[in-house]
Amino acid sequence: MAARDKTEYITVDEYKSIQQRRSKTSAQGKTKVTEGDILRQIRDFLRIHGWKVVRFHQSLGSERGIPDLCAIRGGQTVWIEVKTPNGRLSAHQKAWLQDLEEHGGWWIVARSVEDVEHLGPSPPEVKFL
Repeated sequence: MAARDKTEYITVDEYKSIQQRRSKTSAQGKTKVTEGDILRQIRDFLRIHGWKVVRFHQSLGSERGIPDLCAIRGGQTVWIEVKTPNGRLSAHQKAWLQDLEEHGGWWIVARSVEDVEHLGPSPPEVKFL
């Protein structure tokens, strides 16, 4: 029995509309981008391109340093730590990502959606004869 895809997908137009609503403007008229804004943009972009994206919230009992997002598509998994343009990795995050790499994991530190655009194109469709 094949697994049923329960992922909710949005259109590119819906994505652009969401991004416009989320932009925040300071009193000086400059756009202030938060880590949460960047995270949502990345999550939405990856979902548009067929990735299953899981968000990890830091909470009591969670492992310190775990990346913000895990994205899965076509047998590939990528872990994504989201930072603002000036944000820095903590010692726990550096250790977690180093451990992930030692186990053969693939990770990205993303400061904008542009850092994950190479993940956008869908993989070629596999057809069985």
